[in-house]
Amino acid sequence: MSWRSPACRCSTSNSSLANAGVAYVILKDWGVRAGQPGQDLRSIVMHIARATQVLQDGRAFPLVPPAIQGIGNAGGFQMQVEQRDGSFDYVKLQNATQNVIEQASTQSGLSNLVTSFRAGAPHVRVDVDRSKAETLKVSIGEVFTTLSSYLGSAYVNRFNKFGHQPCRSSCRPIRSTAPSPTIS
Repeated sequence: MSWRSPACRCSTSNSSLANAGVAYVILKDWGVRAGQPGQDLRSIVMHIARATQVLQDGRAFPLVPPAIQGIGNAGGFQMQVEQRDGSFDYVKLQNATQNVIEQASTQSGLSNLVTSFRAGAPHVRVDVDRSKAETLKVSIGEVFTTLSSYLGSAYVNRFNKFGHQPCRSSCRPIRSTAPSPTIS
């Protein structure tokens, strides 16, 4: 992600999901921004929200952290919408999910409801030869951990140097093409 503004600088980081990311925007000191139009927090957040609405391959939304960690006006919950008819109709599931969000948005206590599910996101089917993996003394857990890193990324540890936490992933060209990994 690349975004420039005289009010802040942006640094990106990987999230723990293969289909998600996070960018931390560090505002310039208030003394530098004070008195300049559009440089207050609300204006900056609204600018980011408008600028990211044009994304076609994903969704983005700004979240403002609380001034005091742990005491804020934002919280969250998570739920999964389940399709129980036995089909793999992702468009139908997307529509049902969107309907849940629209209905929940009518409640005054809820706002900025979002979903990370996208019916149009690429799907990869992987058939793992469990017998062959076992014969090679490779645990199924390791197979799936490796696939997760190969197709997306994986959190490594809490070591933090120069503002970056380690994350392992395949090179971008490998992640953007359909893989055909084999155990040999």
